[in-house]
Amino acid sequence: MKIILFYLLVLNICQSDDTPEIIKNFQNNNHLILVFSTDNKSSDYEQTLLELARDPLGLDTRDLMIFEIFQRGGIHPNGSPLNEEEVKNLRKFYAVHPDKFTLVIVNKNMTEVFRSDVPVPAQKIFEVIDQT
Repeated sequence: MKIILFYLLVLNICQSDDTPEIIKNFQNNNHLILVFSTDNKSSDYEQTLLELARDPLGLDTRDLMIFEIFQRGGIHPNGSPLNEEEVKNLRKFYAVHPDKFTLVIVNKNMTEVFRSDVPVPAQKIFEVIDQT
């Protein structure tokens, strides 16, 4: 019985990692903020980015990278565009519906540590990051 359980555990670990490729490069280096929105005109999206822009030093000192993810595209933290496939993979992985605003915070191990369907103050985001 122990051998079967061990085999199942190893099989589970060895199965393909479903973490989207687009975020794998940040593992062990950066915390991520994923801002899912219908588009870049959404009031929740604009409020979230405005809130984060108020404390650029807070973002830098915490090694935070921001992904802006819309229905059909998005913006990578380096400013390059996200294609539809990358957006689809991120939405599927984090189970975010295309018609909803969702803020997801991910730690350096790529584990989700916070989720909100409304904008939150930057201070709250920093508190979550500082506790992980």
